[in-house]
Amino acid sequence: MGSGNLFWALHFYLVGAFTGSAMNGLAIFRNYLFIKYRDKFTGYKLPLIFVLIFSIAAIITWQGPVSLLPFIGMATGTLAFWQKNPKYIRMISLLSPPAWFMHNLIQGSYPGMMIEVFIFCSILIAIFRYDILGHPEKAVAN
Repeated sequence: MGSGNLFWALHFYLVGAFTGSAMNGLAIFRNYLFIKYRDKFTGYKLPLIFVLIFSIAAIITWQGPVSLLPFIGMATGTLAFWQKNPKYIRMISLLSPPAWFMHNLIQGSYPGMMIEVFIFCSILIAIFRYDILGHPEKAVAN
């Protein structure tokens, strides 16, 4: 997960999308802390701290209204991934790909647009399969 964010941060930097680059760079740190300290933090302190950090990064790297899109994508993703209930993860995660897709479209990131379409479709398939049809979810081995 961290290596993916690292490559996206580099990609966005190279296309001049500095807010997207900053968001992905910060996501590496967020992912590490979420994995390491998930059981030590209760409530929404840690994700809200990251939403604040992402908002500061968006202000620092501001390139106009387009900078709101990666912020929205990363903030909603942060809140989604903090959830423990997979259904809530899927529902909240639906908000992130459209914001990132629009950002990628404006910035000319064609690989980014393709990825977001794939992610969005994957979430919709999971919602249909698990939340609508009620197929049982398999436990993930650690």
